[in-house]
Amino acid sequence: MKNISTIIPYMLLSIGTFYFLQTFNYLKLQAENHWQMLLLFFGISFLITARTEREASYFLPGIALSGIGLHFLLLQHYSVWPDTIPAFILIIALSLFALGKGRKNGYFPGVVVLAVGLFIHFYEQVINSFSFIQPYRAYFDKYWPILLIVTAFYLLFIKRK
Repeated sequence: MKNISTIIPYMLLSIGTFYFLQTFNYLKLQAENHWQMLLLFFGISFLITARTEREASYFLPGIALSGIGLHFLLLQHYSVWPDTIPAFILIIALSLFALGKGRKNGYFPGVVVLAVGLFIHFYEQVINSFSFIQPYRAYFDKYWPILLIVTAFYLLFIKRK
């Protein structure tokens, strides 16, 4: 008999556990918080599957789903929690780090995504620290995404040859 993945049983277990805890008032969640908690539970299901099956491909969705669910839960309870796009980029970077560790083929994609996320998060401080950019600040603010696009095309089409 062919072995099937344990992700489906863990997902069903997550959904059942969530609704059991909700039905018997162990989770005091408002209705708008359900989807965040389900994302967290689904992410944990992927992480458990990655660990038990020794399958690294489940780490990326596991950390991404858990991170996004946790992000939105913490966002409602802590005013210092960042509510910006870089928070999502950092969650994806963590996912790529876990994927790189699981596959043992390097952390370079995670490092690049982490660097971009940190740059975007600390954009004002970075730009203000480079005095030579200040005269061109308006142009840089407007066109810096083009630098990312050009770099991506270079890596996709020129560097790969």
